Amino acid sequence: LEVGHIDGFCVGGPWNSSAVQKEVGKVLITGYDIWNNSPEKVFGVTRDWAEKYPNTHLSIIKALLESAAWIEKSENGNEVAEILADKKYIGLSQDVINQCMTGSFQDEITARSSSVSDFNVFYRYQANFPWCSHAAWIITQMYRWGQFEEEIDIRSIAESVFRPDIYRVAADQLGIQYPSINYKTEGKHKSIWSLQDQKNTFEMGADYFLDEKIFNPERLIDYIFEFNINSMKIKLEDFKNLNK
Repeated sequence: LEVGHIDGFCVGGPWNSSAVQKEVGKVLITGYDIWNNSPEKVFGVTRDWAEKYPNTHLSIIKALLESAAWIEKSENGNEVAEILADKKYIGLSQDVINQCMTGSFQDEITARSSSVSDFNVFYRYQANFPWCSHAAWIITQMYRWGQFEEEIDIRSIAESVFRPDIYRVAADQLGIQYPSINYKTEGKHKSIWSLQDQKNTFEMGADYFLDEKIFNPERLIDYIFEFNINSMKIKLEDFKNLNK
């Protein structure tokens, strides 16, 4: 933006805040506006590696969970920003990074700072749980835009990649509670809500979509074909047979 090579970009913080502070850009919309508390960064490994080094795999997951819980605490925000400001990590000013960490930022340099309480969620709302419904939603969108040309069993693929079973082992070892279900409805809640499973009640964050649609993982095919705009390259009947 600064040298004029591009007119705009899609990026995570703190690069949006950096563009605003340099007066070379402004924020048009946030990821939170598009999908409240959407899935974001993912730790992924190959199946071969996970099966060869199961203890290392679990240790990394546990370290990430403990780190996420620590980062989530407001009293640690300044220390997190100070660490990330180092040139070997992000290399931006601590003030800019703090804006991102606290969810207090400016859309443009002349605007007042606004606050989004869930702008960054690192641990609460079961944020680290690998919901298979998230994976299924992503796959439906890949079909919608023609990135998949073969009919597959969406739930089977989602469950082979997103692994709640492995997560639960790591969480058990840390004494962390977790949902007993792998799927949930997406797009239904505009505010904090409670998820009740067979054992526990969990506080969950808003999951509202910008287009106001609701994703029911039990009706995958209906969801895909309710979009008027798409580039789908599949046969509906064959697809339905695989995703009953």
